[in-house]
This record gives sequence, structure tokens and C-alpha cells, in this order.
Amino acid sequence: VVLAAFGLWRQQATVDVALERELRADYANLIAALDAQTRSALAVSHAFATMPELKAAVRAGNRPAAIALMTEALARMKPLGLELITIQIPPGIAFARVHTPEAFGDDVSKRRKMIMEGFATRRPVGGIESGREVLNVFGTSPMLDGDTLLGVVDIGAPFGQTYVTTMKERFGVEVAIHQIEGDGSRTLASTTRSPPPPAATLKRALAGEMVFATGAQDGHPTATTFGVLKNYSGEPVAVVEIVRDTTAFADLATRSELWMAGGTAAAVLVAALIAAWLGRGMARPILALQSAMGRITAGDHALEVPGAQRGDEIGAMAKAVEVFKDSLIETSRLRQQQEQQRASTEQ
Repeated sequence: VVLAAFGLWRQQATVDVALERELRADYANLIAALDAQTRSALAVSHAFATMPELKAAVRAGNRPAAIALMTEALARMKPLGLELITIQIPPGIAFARVHTPEAFGDDVSKRRKMIMEGFATRRPVGGIESGREVLNVFGTSPMLDGDTLLGVVDIGAPFGQTYVTTMKERFGVEVAIHQIEGDGSRTLASTTRSPPPPAATLKRALAGEMVFATGAQDGHPTATTFGVLKNYSGEPVAVVEIVRDTTAFADLATRSELWMAGGTAAAVLVAALIAAWLGRGMARPILALQSAMGRITAGDHALEVPGAQRGDEIGAMAKAVEVFKDSLIETSRLRQQQEQQRASTEQ
């Protein structure tokens, strides 16, 4: 029973380790998907930034022509999650937004550090950064006309419902994106039906800790992972919540417990039967010896001691009883001789 209890404990620990490994893999897969989307955004932005027709439109300040060149491409990109196309010109002015043509001319230099880095280094920059409304995955490529920097082409994939739905379909888990807002939290997008997590949990995740929690959803056990999302410069900006259905792990643990409990019960039963059989096998000759000693003590010296021919411990006990019997016989014989001598002396 003790071994079975230890086995159950170690087995549950093994299941927990396997589940944690699965949860860490979910987080790693989502980060890898973000990296892949960043590379896709960079590839698209580089393709636009090297278009001669687009360079000519930007050089001429022809906003409608620039938007017209990219409108059809935007429609093809949206199913992939790339929903934003913006052209920024120095010193940080939005020249054209293909996704919202009516919005242009605003200065983004204070909130779009990635754009400013692209201006300064004239190299592609990719990663997570805040857009006008929510976080986005951006890919920014410089648009160069010889040695002249015309601007940058900025391709973005917002952390909206399309993104979390795509991740859910791809990895088979529920996904939500959260940010700290004051003393509480703000959910950017979510496929879960659970309430927003406590701000304390998000703060732990933002500090770099991988936070795990268990719960239930729609009657099924779940395990949740909270992991940090970092921007292009490595600063924590949001927390991703990944909820996995752990019914398979729970069923595995339950089946293992049932098998272990059944095996333990069977082993205990067999051990009890063996113990009873051994006990009865040892009790019979001992009881026979006890009875023989009683009869010998009562004077039945002609009794043959049972088990004296055995070579085990019972046989040794029987031989000791025979010695006891012989001693009683000798004592009785001596007593009779004494009685005869006394009678003879008296006569």
C-alpha cells in the first residue's frame, strides 16, 4: 500500500511535469508564430519599399496614387492578419494610410519609436509596438531613392480578434491578450469566455515569470499559461493568456489511479490469502503440539509427539516436547522406585 501511494504521487508528479511542458510549448509556439508574422510583415514592407512606382508616387507627394498602388494588395493581405499599410515620411509624418485613407498628416514620432529607428538606421525593423489604438506586430522597411531616404513602409498586424482567432485555429488553444491599465487590466482581444485575470497575475507575467493556473471551462478541466510579450526593443508590453483543455491529462491520471488502485487491492488480497494460508499451515502443527503437551502433562506418556520427524522449526519444537515427555517418564519411573523403596523399608 505504501509503495502504491508513492507510485501514485510520482505518477501525478510526472503528469504535472508533462502538462507544464505542454503549456510551455504552447507559449513557445505562439512566440514563434509572432516571430514568423514579423518576418512576413518585413518581407511585405520590403517588397513595397522597393517598388519603383510607389517610390515615384511618394517622391511626387501623390498620396492617391500611392494608396491606389497598395489597395488591392491590402485586400489580399488581410486574411493573413496583415491589416495595416502605412507610409511614413521624415521627420515622422504619416504620408498615407491605405487601411484608412482619410487619416494622414499626423506626427507619429513620439509613439512610434520603430519608425524613428528606421529613419536613423535606414534598416528594416520588426516587432511589437503600440499603434494608434492597440498593439501591433509591425514590419518597417526604408524606402530609398539612391542615398535619399523617401520614407518607410510600415506593415502591421493588430492584436485584434482576427489574430487570436487565427492562433486558436492554428494551435487548438484559447488565446487572449491583456495589458495593465491603471490598477486593473484591459483585454485587447480574446477567444475565452473567462473573466479578465487579476492585475497581480499580469504583473507577475510582465516581470518575466511564467504563471500557470488551473480551472474549468464548459465542464472541462483547463490549464492556463500567462507569458510576457515584449516589443521590438525587448521591453514587456503585454501578457498573452493561453488556455488549454486538459481533459486528456485528467483522464490519463484517473485511469492510472484506477489501475494502480486495482493492482494494489489485488496485491493486498493475494498477500492476505497467502498470509492466511501460511498462518494456518503453521498454526495446525503448533496447536497439535500444544494438545500433545497437555495430554503428556495429564499422564499420557505413550503418546507419539506429532511433527517430530520434520526438519524445520516445528520439528525442533516437537523434539523438545519429546525430551519433555521423556523427562516426565523418567521422573515418574524414579518416583515409582522411591515409593517401592519406601514401602519395602516400612515392611
